[in-house]
Amino acid sequence: MKEWFTPTRISIPNTLIPNRSEWFTKIHPALKQAKLNALVNAAGGKPSRREIIELRAGRSKPHRRTQELLELILKKVGFL
Repeated sequence: MKEWFTPTRISIPNTLIPNRSEWFTKIHPALKQAKLNALVNAAGGKPSRREIIELRAGRSKPHRRTQELLELILKKVGFL
């Protein structure tokens, strides 16, 4: 017979919870609103067009440096 237990509370940082991180609340929505061509032209090749498409679709999450770069690009384009 299995013993049942009640789970204990675990403190999880907000950066690990997808719905609360800055990427999902602020940057990703702005990235989806911006025109793809405007982002690609402002980025100048880093991140690549394909990477921007994958990020906009939500199939990947950027590394910290790329996320900072995207924030700067979105501010430059006027979406943040």
